[in-house]
Amino acid sequence: MSGLINNPNKIIERKPILKPANEFTMADLNTPEKPIKKAEVKSVTYSSSVRMDNHIKNQLQAMTLIGIASTQQDAIDRMLVEWRNHADEDTLKMFDLQVSMLEKKDALQYANKK
Repeated sequence: MSGLINNPNKIIERKPILKPANEFTMADLNTPEKPIKKAEVKSVTYSSSVRMDNHIKNQLQAMTLIGIASTQQDAIDRMLVEWRNHADEDTLKMFDLQVSMLEKKDALQYANKK
């Protein structure tokens, strides 16, 4: 609008009408596109954090310091193995089902990000 103030003829210059390089027709809609197949991801491993209080963290760190486990992750893994050894069969079935569902969810989320 400021161009009208400076233009003594009070005429707005128009730019040429734009035309697309490739025109679209209705026949283009009828051609089926080939679906793009994505590689199916079975399992995904990535770093994650777990919220815990300082007492549990200190106990995990103590396990690593006295040599029971090489890392805190290894200490948690060892405790899970011990828990699995003492859990009953029904609990293990439910646990394995939940773990497999969560693993599938992680794999789907990873595949959708790509």
